[in-house]
Amino acid sequence: MIAARSVSLIRADDAEPVVGVEDLSRVGDMLYLSAYDRREERAGGVYVVPVADVMNPRLSRVLVTRIPVTAPESPPARPHGLHAMAGATVQLAVISRPAPGAPHEPPEILILRGADRLSVSQRLKDRRLCNANEIISLREDRLLITNDRADCGRWGRVYANVFRPRGGTLLRLDGDVLTVVADRIGFANGVEADERHVYVAATRARALHIFDRATIEAAHEPVLPLRTLALPGGPDNMVWGDDGKLYIAVHPNLLQFAFFRLNRGVGAPSRVVSYDPGSDEIVTVADLPAGSALQGATAALRVRNALILAGAFADGLAVIRMEA
Repeated sequence: MIAARSVSLIRADDAEPVVGVEDLSRVGDMLYLSAYDRREERAGGVYVVPVADVMNPRLSRVLVTRIPVTAPESPPARPHGLHAMAGATVQLAVISRPAPGAPHEPPEILILRGADRLSVSQRLKDRRLCNANEIISLREDRLLITNDRADCGRWGRVYANVFRPRGGTLLRLDGDVLTVVADRIGFANGVEADERHVYVAATRARALHIFDRATIEAAHEPVLPLRTLALPGGPDNMVWGDDGKLYIAVHPNLLQFAFFRLNRGVGAPSRVVSYDPGSDEIVTVADLPAGSALQGATAALRVRNALILAGAFADGLAVIRMEA
């Protein structure tokens, strides 16, 4: 494995750099990104970029296109989790967090659909999603959303951090109906699914919970996971690679990552593990020390012989060429 290569992302409409890519999702040849500058509190957006441009070793700067949304709607300014799904058209599910001045306002769930032009077709706000973190589409009218903590508001989150560290939940959204289908999760973060299972990242528990998908889809109350696997760090977002494995960004040292988030001059390492659903094997595939090209990775995607890394507090992306 060689060192990570930095890739700067430049908005095509105004030539401004894209900072703080929290999450990424791939559909075919296109990569969808959610980003905003958390430290400067500058508005961001949802972007799309050809995978080939990011993978091109000759390009250190890549133009990204802000997702066009028909008036009177506008792109979410503080997008967090997102998931793209291909069907007759592209469906993009996005969690848009409230402005800093509205700490008690719950995030908004946005569903965008379209072919050449995506537009908002559904909006939802619900207090049970006050700490919505990640989202995936199981099908066009059914989504799963993680809520990392149960208590709302700034002080509610502080209380949850201290007294209810296992207060995270997984919710199923059917149309506009929300159902809690799993609870007592130690900071529910990333979520993914395949034909048989649903996978939920528990950051504080440093674990991957594996649920039966059919049970999750039919549940009317919280269910238990089939099994739980230990991870070498606190997991963040998860993305399926083109080799059929699940790639999970994990934080080796959660306390160090917390200081890194606060911009205290402390760097943060990046670690990526793969999970093979056929063997249940978890393998560390990338370890970058603090001070590397991308610190504190929050998402990773394998494309052929490379890893694409994103970080909620990083500039642009990073690409690592993998050994065959």
